[in-house]
Amino acid sequence: MCVGPNYCSHIGIMHGGAISLIFDLCTTMCAAPSDFRAFGGVSRTLNVTFLRHVRQGSWVRIYCVLLHIGFWL
Repeated sequence: MCVGPNYCSHIGIMHGGAISLIFDLCTTMCAAPSDFRAFGGVSRTLNVTFLRHVRQGSWVRIYCVLLHIGFWL
């Protein structure tokens, strides 16, 4: 995806909240059943460590692989 101005702060760096939201949505869809519209779930805890900034206009690739799904909260 191309990082557009809607995802960035006033200095042209992708906002951490936007990064967290995209991460949360992608990992949720990876774990959702095929009929994901009936999937009701919420993120209970989300920890994000930012390694470096992403500049506006950059292209990023989001790749999710489900390794394990837990049964208990």
